[in-house]
Amino acid sequence: MNGIKHSKVCIFSLSVAMTSLTVAFILCGILPPQSPANSAQTVAEWYASHNTRIQIGAIIGSIGAIFYAPFAAAMAWEVKRISGNSEAAYLQVILGVIATWGFVSPWTTFMSTSFRPDRPAEITHALYDSAWLPLYTVSASFGLQFAFLAWAMLNDKNRTMTYPRWFAYYTVFTGLSQMLGIFVVLTKTGPFAWNGLIAFWIPLVIFGVWTNFMMKYMTARLKSPAAEEEDPSVDGVANSMYGSTS
Repeated sequence: MNGIKHSKVCIFSLSVAMTSLTVAFILCGILPPQSPANSAQTVAEWYASHNTRIQIGAIIGSIGAIFYAPFAAAMAWEVKRISGNSEAAYLQVILGVIATWGFVSPWTTFMSTSFRPDRPAEITHALYDSAWLPLYTVSASFGLQFAFLAWAMLNDKNRTMTYPRWFAYYTVFTGLSQMLGIFVVLTKTGPFAWNGLIAFWIPLVIFGVWTNFMMKYMTARLKSPAAEEEDPSVDGVANSMYGSTS
């Protein structure tokens, strides 16, 4: 498999991740999420009545979430390719790892909680909080990840800009919208709660639109003649970031 095919696989992995996560959310019955204001008894009863669905959904979600990692690697390559800045690409890789952990962590907690649904309600309640909060507390990593990506887009060194300027600014906007989730720890009701309009629904829609355009532009670049002159393979990325060892 050549470098361009590798890149296409990495780009397509985002579709796999988003589709799997959507299925997992629906199967678990958390789209929309259960209210953080629910009592311990309500949460425990929800787990007991949806236990098998939650377990299957959590398995799908934990597997699907991993597929964000290849896409994060593709974004790191894009940052290096269009900006020529290795440090920004390194940071993109690190932030991608953190973001992937944020996607995976909730599902492992859902699995742990559903494994023993007969626990005391207070423990189940605490574990339920532990499933949701990491998903939002890593939102700052998304903000930085998108900020560096937008910076690279606006400083494109190539003859023909891959990404229009409006999309670079929309990328910044997308990153900022994801960072609103950091405030979920302050409230259990209202728009900033983890099931609220500002913390959940608006960022979800904005991110969904962004993923479609990002995949479109990345795929279009790989079909361009200029892509043949680049080396997006694993060796090519290593050589461009660390220097050739030959």
